[in-house]
Amino acid sequence: MTDTTIKSLINKLNSKKGNDTMFLRPLSENVSFAKVWLEGMDSSYEFYFIKHELRYVGAVLDMGQELHWYLLPKYRKKGLLSRAMEMEILPHLFLFKDEQRITIREEAVGRRNYINSQRVAERLGFRRMPNNEYYLSKSDFKGNEGNIGANVKMSKERVQYLKNNYKVAVGLIGKIVDELKMSFNDADDLEHLYSDIKYSAWKLDDLFWKYNDKE
Repeated sequence: MTDTTIKSLINKLNSKKGNDTMFLRPLSENVSFAKVWLEGMDSSYEFYFIKHELRYVGAVLDMGQELHWYLLPKYRKKGLLSRAMEMEILPHLFLFKDEQRITIREEAVGRRNYINSQRVAERLGFRRMPNNEYYLSKSDFKGNEGNIGANVKMSKERVQYLKNNYKVAVGLIGKIVDELKMSFNDADDLEHLYSDIKYSAWKLDDLFWKYNDKE
């Protein structure tokens, strides 16, 4: 993913235009974990968005064994990335994995960003490895303990919107299953899946009652 794409996501958050594609869970006042859907993709990306003075200014993309970070130019060299990584992002990552690697290549980011990224990695305790890789194990990390973040209450309108979307999605799956069954007379497995999804709609109400209505 390019820096240009990540910058566009930060701008979208600041303009409050990502309600249907970017779902955030606050880890603190300054960092939120997020699931981000890009157009044409069939699964989401995992991000950490960094906030400063009520505006989002940077992001860290979790690519599994790799991290890709980006800060808006005017907010660089202020310690915002290092603090967010140490206090919230790495602790959260280490709830789910035992190690983290990053690759820093000068030809990919330019000389200045290469040096800055090296400093950030080393300050956080990453050890330099061959081939421009840096490695940090959970056992060697000296930062905070991770937290799973805070629940976010939904409005009644948003709850109803999600219920309506679920109903539409169930209908689309049902149409696909019927067409396959009529064409090939062989869609039993998909038909069972459709039935499970259709008759699990009550679980939405259960979740909303458990975590939303009682708060």
